[in-house]
Amino acid sequence: MSIVCEVVKDLVPLHLDGTASKMSESLIRRHLKRCEDCREYYAICSESRDAEVKRMIENAENAEDEENRFDAPENGYALIAKRMEKSILIERLVYVAAFVSAVAATFIFCNVGKNRKNK
Repeated sequence: MSIVCEVVKDLVPLHLDGTASKMSESLIRRHLKRCEDCREYYAICSESRDAEVKRMIENAENAEDEENRFDAPENGYALIAKRMEKSILIERLVYVAAFVSAVAATFIFCNVGKNRKNK
């Protein structure tokens, strides 16, 4: 087995997911035309991935409780948005608390200064 075969086998999952670069895609296609072992490996990975996707879809359709359900990306994005809203709210509350503290400290220091002048 050549080093090219090893590289192609490492790149096959990226190719199946659609995340491989154009150069990697080209390398995989050219190599698969020439190498029977890598074509067999590609077929096995492809079948395995298809079976996994089908299993995930079936589990999502058959799941009765929310914990076992397969979440669509939209649910994940909504969760991230809620967390961001919460963090922004907390940040604003901290700013308000800091402002109120600064005003209170200024008021206290001004009154202490007036009391010292009056004595």
